[in-house]
Amino acid sequence: MITQIIAVLCEGPHDVAFLVKILKTEGFKTIDFTKFSDLPSPMGDLLKEEVRKTNLEELRLTQLRQALLPTNILKKDNIYLFFYALGGEKRVDLRNSILEKFKLLIPQAGELSMLPKDTQLKVAYVFDADNKGVEARIKELNQELRKVFPNCNFQNNSDIVVDEITLGCYIFSKAGTNTGKLENLILPLMKSGNEAIFDDAESFLNAHTNIKWKKDYDQEKAIIGVAGQLQKSGSTNTVIIAQTDFINEIKIQRDSKCQEIIDFFNLLTRS
Repeated sequence: MITQIIAVLCEGPHDVAFLVKILKTEGFKTIDFTKFSDLPSPMGDLLKEEVRKTNLEELRLTQLRQALLPTNILKKDNIYLFFYALGGEKRVDLRNSILEKFKLLIPQAGELSMLPKDTQLKVAYVFDADNKGVEARIKELNQELRKVFPNCNFQNNSDIVVDEITLGCYIFSKAGTNTGKLENLILPLMKSGNEAIFDDAESFLNAHTNIKWKKDYDQEKAIIGVAGQLQKSGSTNTVIIAQTDFINEIKIQRDSKCQEIIDFFNLLTRS
């Protein structure tokens, strides 16, 4: 059986929490506590090297958090998904670092392969469309990837193979539009069937938001956080998204955007 090692590169932890929640409904299981030595080669070795190269005696805690290590790992059969929360769309350096590590594992002409037999390497990019729109975001990503693979050119919700590495891309957008962000998917799911709670949370925020805070304020994130406290008091939005039953399997199965995401990963993980 072919082993698939897939790095899923996300902007932040909210993206990871949402994707993990969706994919668990498709039979993927969390293996976050697996030892590096028990992970498939060469991923276990890459992660050990990422830890080994740091000088732990001089390392600050903030630096350790920035190490190129996955925040979550999912497995189904011989498919392994390694999720990275990389700190925003501008972290081209981190995304390309992971891609370069994968590229070095692909043998050039006359070289011996460093990959175990029947192992495939894949990289999935996940972004918000924001106000730029899906097509603009795809264009930016293609420009980014051409620094590593000059002939790279793909579209949203699709995948291509470049130098034996499969690359895929999914862009979050509001249903029926080409713009938007993750919260435009999460908030309607959470609100469905719980309208009174979320309407009251929005009214509270509208009544008390100070104009001086607007620079760092996001209404959708705030509503998710306020309403989520009813179930997960004191938790961050990442924990709320991961654990709340305001988003459940039935909602995921019925939601067109969630199914679009599942279709993307089914496309990406086909052998």
